[in-house]
Amino acid sequence: MTTNPSRIGVSSICGSTFIFLSKIIQDKSIKFIGLDTSDEMIKKARIKINQFTYSHNIEIKKTDILSE
Repeated sequence: MTTNPSRIGVSSICGSTFIFLSKIIQDKSIKFIGLDTSDEMIKKARIKINQFTYSHNIEIKKTDILSE
């Protein structure tokens, strides 16, 4: 099964995987970057990660990975 990257919302990834990885990998030199084209998903993701202690290494950007 192939997953279309344009169908994976950054909000859901940051809500689970990025926060989990950021918690267990506390190396401040590692940065997790979430990408999405939707302002709404970016807003939701930022709300989630801003409530998390280890959010210093998570960045959210608006971009379309399929157009680059």
